[in-house]
Amino acid sequence: ALPIFGSDGQISVMAAKDILEKKEASYPNSSLFMFFKGRIQRLECQINSALNSFNTALELATEQREIQHVCLYEIGWCSMIELSFKEAFTSFERLKNESRWSQCYYAYLTAVCRGATGDVNGAQIVFKEVHTLFKRKNNQIEQFSVKKAERFRKQTPSRELCVLSAIEVLYL
Repeated sequence: ALPIFGSDGQISVMAAKDILEKKEASYPNSSLFMFFKGRIQRLECQINSALNSFNTALELATEQREIQHVCLYEIGWCSMIELSFKEAFTSFERLKNESRWSQCYYAYLTAVCRGATGDVNGAQIVFKEVHTLFKRKNNQIEQFSVKKAERFRKQTPSRELCVLSAIEVLYL
């Protein structure tokens, strides 16, 4: 059997699509199947379709906090890819407030996206939170977040710098 997201991307995506198509009729309201449909769409660079699938999965996952969080994560990243910073901000802010995984990193993403919308004063407030949420000294993404946020703690960032910071994160 082929892994769904293995080393041979094309075959793996085709295998995943086949599985989802076979099970979609049996589980039409499955948040998990809808989430994986969105992952496949994102892998195929169908970002708008992926966003629709992730948002549907989020709505279906009313009692499934972990699935909500992975959906919010994907919505945030897809929104950043589309340069829809308000939507990305909303997703990452919710993750910052609800998730137990790296609130420091989510705070940085929240601040960058908030600033990219033009709310640079609000962004600076969140940038100041980043270092207070730093918990894992051996976590490179948290170290990156603290280092980058430090620059914006001292002076209010410009919208342009926040947009550039968002694009930088997309390339990590």
